[in-house]
Amino acid sequence: MSQQELSFEDFYRLRYRETLTFIKFRLKCDSYTAEDIQSDAFLLLRQKWDEIEPKTEKVLTLWMHRTLSFMIMAARRKENRQAKILPIEVLDETEQGMTPSTDSEYVEQEHYLELLQKIKARLSDEDWLFFTYMKARKKSDDIVRRFGIGKGEYYARRRRIKDIVRKIQDEEKK
Repeated sequence: MSQQELSFEDFYRLRYRETLTFIKFRLKCDSYTAEDIQSDAFLLLRQKWDEIEPKTEKVLTLWMHRTLSFMIMAARRKENRQAKILPIEVLDETEQGMTPSTDSEYVEQEHYLELLQKIKARLSDEDWLFFTYMKARKKSDDIVRRFGIGKGEYYARRRRIKDIVRKIQDEEKK
């Protein structure tokens, strides 16, 4: 890294790709989300430009990485808050999205919705959220990151929920 002072535009050109890759890696998100965070960070840098001294590549890069780290943590917190709202929305979408075309499909749909309600009644709110992510076929890495748990806890929780679901299904067969 050079000790030469940079203009905002030079720093932007120099670190554009690196910051985008950094965000995608740390947040494991799509390009649009990464670009939104990156834009916010560079906008903040532009606003704070006069306060940062010296404007060397090293100082600016450290400032940018620290800022991006805080923004990524904020994005994760926001994601976790939104995740706690999801179960009711997922159930509503499931109920509304099913339009049976025959009587047998209608009976099958009603049975499925009753089963979901029984499962929801037996699970804690967090386990219900976990279950909805499993049903949405989310990748285990996404679920682990979203819940802030390790792989071991992921598999233990998944096994526990599947056991509960099996018990409910077995009770219905009787």
